[in-house]
Amino acid sequence: MKAILEFNLDDPDDEKAHLRCVKAMDMACLLWDMDQERRKLINGKQSEADTMHNIKMLLTETSLNIDELT
Repeated sequence: MKAILEFNLDDPDDEKAHLRCVKAMDMACLLWDMDQERRKLINGKQSEADTMHNIKMLLTETSLNIDELT
């Protein structure tokens, strides 16, 4: 079975949809990492400030530009 996605990269909406597809694995990994940070906070293994700092670092490291994807 195959699935082919086609985008008109001259259309701004299609361009964003294309970027979301291309960055989907990066976004999934980022969500997993953020969930791990949340678990540390809930389990009392780190402070809220540390959690927020780590999440900001994760966003920087992944080079995901949220504004570009929304």
